[in-house]
Amino acid sequence: MKLRLIITFASTVLALHSGSGSRTTSNKIIRADDDLDPEDLPDPLPPRLDLEQVFDISEDVEHGGCTQDQIDRLRKAYHEAVDLADFKIPEEIGNFAEGEEDPAVGWMFNYLFGMPGSEQRGPGVPISGNNDLNIGKIDFIMQAITKHAHGIVQYPNNRGIIIKTRLYCSPKWLEFKTTIAAADGSEGPLQSPTWADEGSPPGMLHDVVTNAYLDTTKNPNANDPEFPIDLDPCGMRGYAFTMVSLNVITICPLSWGGSFTREPNTYTFGNALAVTAGEIQVTAGVTHIDELLSLSHTLLHEYMHLVGRGKRNIPFIKSNELEDYGFENCVTLANDPTIGSTTAALGNAENYAYFGTALLRNDYDWRDGVARDHGFWAAHGMSKRTLQLDRLKTLKV
Repeated sequence: MKLRLIITFASTVLALHSGSGSRTTSNKIIRADDDLDPEDLPDPLPPRLDLEQVFDISEDVEHGGCTQDQIDRLRKAYHEAVDLADFKIPEEIGNFAEGEEDPAVGWMFNYLFGMPGSEQRGPGVPISGNNDLNIGKIDFIMQAITKHAHGIVQYPNNRGIIIKTRLYCSPKWLEFKTTIAAADGSEGPLQSPTWADEGSPPGMLHDVVTNAYLDTTKNPNANDPEFPIDLDPCGMRGYAFTMVSLNVITICPLSWGGSFTREPNTYTFGNALAVTAGEIQVTAGVTHIDELLSLSHTLLHEYMHLVGRGKRNIPFIKSNELEDYGFENCVTLANDPTIGSTTAALGNAENYAYFGTALLRNDYDWRDGVARDHGFWAAHGMSKRTLQLDRLKTLKV
């Protein structure tokens, strides 16, 4: 999930936009939204950095920081997610482009991105036209993650300063404030520019590190139990969110499970997410890919928001109110011409996350969302069947 609507209060109110900086040589940190063409990757590629080298991780738990156990879990999830960007997805892109991919992988390209695999094009038939361009966009966005994880690029914060991406383990680094200091030192009401017309009371979220303010997810006056102020913008059902303009990723309490306290309230969640997809038990014909949600899946999703800024050939990844979640919805987005397209799927973070998860658990074929043994579809005479969206809801085999 990605959040927007960020402003900074100083003597005036300013809308923030990331500008492009000047390019530098490949052995220096460059601004990641300046130029992301893959030919700029240095050869040889610098070693991948560890989690704490790439992200600025606070250990101040009372203000959103992470415990050592959370850092350890994030480190493992980070390396699995970056493995996908560094190796697994680029390798499958190459195979797919030449018509040499495994059928299960080809159908996942088809289902999640609306591009025909080799069983539809014919074995050994390269992709062409728009599909060639679109597969290149997936490669470009993977290159962007590689650049970030290998220390080649960093991103600017809301003040235009290029820094390590901040990583938090709860939304406690954001405080809800109803007043703001005026130039003369007096306190005045802090009114949201978004919810003011809906008669909301004063109140916005405040980042104490950068002094940035942002709107709550819902009207503070709505009393939405799914978005209590002390959990906003995670909400009760959010696993994580990314604030691109602040250069921040936050892993939400739902991901960690158990109880979460922000005085005076305590919230209880279920089990923590598995760290990696490999930790989840899978039963052929039973387990659905929606059950493979893991911390590495979540981190890859948020990475897509961090790097998907629409620069050059990089797809622009949609923000939270426009995102699609759930495998069936992601498939529909890519293949139903009445509501989506390949372009729409390329702009949806969860499509990439599902694709990555399917590659991590490639011991099964996930083309219809259910774990199938390899060879299942050929045995049922369906290996070359044209994708039908209603199959995901009606097929019972």
